Amino acid sequence: DGSDVPYRCFNKYFIREKNDVIELSYLDIIEFYNNKPNNYSTWENKERSEDLSNLDEKRIIEVCSNGYFNNRTSFIYNDIKDSLTKLKLYNNSINNACYYLFSKDNPFPVKLTVYKDNDLNDVISSEVFKGNLFDCIDYCYEFITKNVKMNQDLYDICRECIYNMFSHMITNVDTNNEIYITNDTIHFYNPGFMINNITFDEFSDELKGNVLRNPLISTILYIGGYNSLFGTGFKKIKELSLKNKLKYESKNNTYGYIFEIKY
Repeated sequence: DGSDVPYRCFNKYFIREKNDVIELSYLDIIEFYNNKPNNYSTWENKERSEDLSNLDEKRIIEVCSNGYFNNRTSFIYNDIKDSLTKLKLYNNSINNACYYLFSKDNPFPVKLTVYKDNDLNDVISSEVFKGNLFDCIDYCYEFITKNVKMNQDLYDICRECIYNMFSHMITNVDTNNEIYITNDTIHFYNPGFMINNITFDEFSDELKGNVLRNPLISTILYIGGYNSLFGTGFKKIKELSLKNKLKYESKNNTYGYIFEIKY
């Protein structure tokens, strides 16, 4: 009924408190999930010792500018400490979310492989790219477009899959994000299971509410223009797949979550 978690209506978010309905900003949503017991964002807010000089300031400026000019934030970039504080990424020190989003230490590895066919025996190319989260997202787009001829709809599907792969992963595990391409399929893997065995179709058909595993990272991606409204990614993937008669499969395996799209 909207009293336990926020709900979306006409592209806005609300929470019920007794007899009142309160509209929430995206930064309010972060605070809600941060204060909710047993939420997925505990690690995002853990403080780190890295200095601000170790962050990609140009990318931070880009995120703030995109957020302001697209009416997703009410402030423009001032200085790095002030801007990160307003984005809830700094409080006397940077937090984990800030580090993984903007660090120059290349904290994220992502494995990228092209196979000849679905037997997965003959490798055409394979690499492990390392960067911060924004770097990895950009490089994954480049990898797919270099190896798959696609129309705009398939590009948009892949874009949503890449966003979901990084925003819903679990970071403190031994496996990493991976994309591999065969002669007819693009496979996306991330160490972040589909919760409670809820199916892709249940999420995409909006039969279940969306779950923000990493709400702070998801919000920064939204502010930066890398994704649209929370909870709409699976729906968009399904609609575009049906429109283009593309077959897809979604499943958990032993280590994480796999989404496959045939092209």
